[in-house]
Amino acid sequence: VGRSTRQWDLFFSDSDYLDMEIRIRPPKGYRPYAVGESLKRDENGWSLEASLSEGGQAPGEVVFEELWRRDALETGRESYSPYRETLIARALLRDTVIVFVKED
Repeated sequence: VGRSTRQWDLFFSDSDYLDMEIRIRPPKGYRPYAVGESLKRDENGWSLEASLSEGGQAPGEVVFEELWRRDALETGRESYSPYRETLIARALLRDTVIVFVKED
């Protein structure tokens, strides 16, 4: 994903799918202050949905959910830019900062 354009189409040997949920519980006496934003990309042949939300099973719990699906076995060079942007956005999800503050 280094270049922003491609000379040739992309071909994949199989599809790709990931459905992940991570629950983050703060230390006792802390609560979520900032949890980030949701992300949704839906293109022809691939999609990405990701969200961070408060209100899991435990008080103050933050839930991260990601659903990545690529059914396309080929991507034309004209579709590479949105595919590349989706992969970059997916990678940047791992850098999301969740801020917890001490309760009064």
